Amino acid sequence: MDALSARHRRKFDFQLTGILARGSANSQALAKKFRLPLFRSVSDLPENTADIAIVAIGGDDGDSIALNLLKRKIAVLCEHPRTTQFLKKAIRCWQSSNSTFHIHGHFTETPSAKMFLQACAKAGGANSAVFLSAQGNARTLYSLVDLLSHAFGDLEPCSLKMLTSTGASNRRAFEKVAFQIVHGRIAGVPSVFQSQASILPEDNGWEPVSHHLTIGFPTGNLTMLESFGPVIWTYRPVPSMIKGLKEKDRMSFPLINALDFLSWRKTRIEILRQAVEKLCEEVITGKRPPNQKIERLMQVSKVWQDIAIRLHGKYSS
Repeated sequence: MDALSARHRRKFDFQLTGILARGSANSQALAKKFRLPLFRSVSDLPENTADIAIVAIGGDDGDSIALNLLKRKIAVLCEHPRTTQFLKKAIRCWQSSNSTFHIHGHFTETPSAKMFLQACAKAGGANSAVFLSAQGNARTLYSLVDLLSHAFGDLEPCSLKMLTSTGASNRRAFEKVAFQIVHGRIAGVPSVFQSQASILPEDNGWEPVSHHLTIGFPTGNLTMLESFGPVIWTYRPVPSMIKGLKEKDRMSFPLINALDFLSWRKTRIEILRQAVEKLCEEVITGKRPPNQKIERLMQVSKVWQDIAIRLHGKYSS
């Protein structure tokens, strides 16, 4: 949790004022390391302890903590994914308490994602797209849908159905098929959405792919191999059909290269810092950022739930 200095409009002074956790050995060690109080529940927070809080806890526990913080008039930056049911409650809480609430969609803010979105817009977006191919896993389905919301502006009309069912709880089936698949349309664009077939605990966090997107256009295909890059543009293989392509032009080239691991870690930390500042700006100005509009958050959550249920029979947060 961070205390907000309202003296600045563009630059903010943050002071870490406490850690809210169950009291595990890790959270106790962290509180001791930074000489911070460790709170076991929202009710333990003294009045005026914090202006904003970062809730990096998923599931029902995270939902409950976020809602109780909002009721205390503490602005909340909440980790995704979040269900539409939770969002409706959060909206009522922050409006009645005159607080504010953001979902942290950090994968749309990476250099590669920004390049992908810029190139998609330049190519014509949903109006020009002829197909979409998306690959991820149970944990990244939400952020994939979030990326598509930025790429297309509107996810409707959206209609998807299961193409294959391997039985996510069946280990044998997982060994035969690596991905569950849904297909249909997103933003009216013919789409195939693939997700890791198994979400069993014994997978030990193994993820074959995280954020892999390809959007096809009449002149070529735009591909983001991962949220850390690279992003590649590939022309159609028939040069005579490509307007303006010269004989010596490359058929495929990177728009941005992949980050190394250290840069990736620093980038994610910087994106989180910027997200906290955007939350502070809304607290001060009352102006809600476009990516945090209620209608957009609700649509992303609704489409994510639809895909997650079809692919895995449940949500994964």
